[in-house]
Amino acid sequence: MNSIWTIWLNAHDKPAAERLLGRVSQQIGVEILDAEISPYHKGGYKAKFLVTHDASGWSDIVVECLKIGQRVAREWRLYGDVLDDVNAISNTTSVSGVDMIEWQLHRVE
Repeated sequence: MNSIWTIWLNAHDKPAAERLLGRVSQQIGVEILDAEISPYHKGGYKAKFLVTHDASGWSDIVVECLKIGQRVAREWRLYGDVLDDVNAISNTTSVSGVDMIEWQLHRVE
């Protein structure tokens, strides 16, 4: 199963956004897949990527997302139904230049 991550980057150009994404990738300590960087309509850039989870149970995957998230941010706000469609958002990140980060997890049976 994959979680979907979005980060909002305070970068003036795409190469700077790519460097910030690299720092986030390094800090979360897991491989990121299918990364896409695009300009954000309010300024800066937005990056989306996937993280693959090997855990077999839904609860284990949710906890894994929380653990990964704690490596790059704090004061997470949880939204949705934790049993099948959960997402979390933080704008208190530990990576300079990252304004906000979000992860989403959708249960597929």
